[in-house]
Amino acid sequence: MTRPSRALVRAFGADTLEKVGVSDLPYLRPMEYETAWRALVSDLGGREAVVGRSVEGRPLWRFDVGSRDPGALTILLTGLVHGVEVVGSAALFDLLARFRTPTPIAPSPALRERARLVIMPVVNPDAFALNMDRLARGKAAWKRTNARGVDLNRNFPQVADEPV
Repeated sequence: MTRPSRALVRAFGADTLEKVGVSDLPYLRPMEYETAWRALVSDLGGREAVVGRSVEGRPLWRFDVGSRDPGALTILLTGLVHGVEVVGSAALFDLLARFRTPTPIAPSPALRERARLVIMPVVNPDAFALNMDRLARGKAAWKRTNARGVDLNRNFPQVADEPV
């Protein structure tokens, strides 16, 4: 039986991995990853919503943490735009997890009071799922584009004039 990698434990914390039921994988599967995010956002009093579906029908999750004031500054944080870049999403998780425990390197509580953080930790769930499946089978992860071959980092749509 393998154990979670040290990087996985560092990024998500042993307590979160235990809560989610990860004890024998070097990488999180997409469902475990989603569960870890949902548990963290719930711990922080945040809200969650499915804001769309991927090409292959996977949910696009949005998590809101912080101010509920509609006029508050809104900060969009994204991860896994490229399906092989798990570290960006893990770094977002680590940043949010630091709100739970005050430390010298924790984000200021004023940030949560004055701003609304809108987090989409997995923008490209199809490539993420394919890559995690490949890694679980001992193969290399390589997929950056979505299921249609579009590099989402280079093809953002025009910014809307409406609030997020």
